Amino acid sequence: MGINGKKGLGKILMLLFIICLPVFVYLFLQGFGKNHYSVPVFYENGLPPDTAECISQYRPHKIDLQSVASFDNPGVSESIHFKLAVVDIDMDPDIRLGIPGYSLNRVLDAFTNNPSVQFIIIRPRAGVIPVKQPLSTDRVIYSYGTPEGVTGIAKCGLVLLDFPGDSSVISRRFVLVDEKDRIRGYYQVDSFEEIDRLILEMKIILKEEF
Repeated sequence: MGINGKKGLGKILMLLFIICLPVFVYLFLQGFGKNHYSVPVFYENGLPPDTAECISQYRPHKIDLQSVASFDNPGVSESIHFKLAVVDIDMDPDIRLGIPGYSLNRVLDAFTNNPSVQFIIIRPRAGVIPVKQPLSTDRVIYSYGTPEGVTGIAKCGLVLLDFPGDSSVISRRFVLVDEKDRIRGYYQVDSFEEIDRLILEMKIILKEEF
């Protein structure tokens, strides 16, 4: 084989290598690149010692989100059907009332066509019977409870250990809960990075677990 023949063979082999390389990379990633990021489950070993007054301290922590959102109001409970729920809870009864806010709207927009995702906004209101508010929809539920009831849910249900504390927007965190009533994450309301993380982790859970 002459020099030109060897050069031609080399070019063919190089071309085959270039064509096949993406296939090899894809197969490698398929074989070894799975489960590179998993979303944790919080309090699988029970609640920490500083929540000793919460009765679920010594078993995996779960929260009955149906009761949390409805405060035993069947009208709300019947509307709750989710695989993932984003819970927003705050002790200020008037904060952004009826308006999800920019951060929550970002998450709403990301899951506009996904009925498996629900949003539950809980506020305290003294001296009234907790009811489902007219502002509620199948996707976004506004619910009210007594200040004592909301504080108890925040501390022992959603395990917001610094709650009630400062009730400003900066201190608020979204809590992600799955359909097995497990807490999957906490996300600072006013942080773009945290909201991006919330959206990413929701997509991972929906894809890998449901």
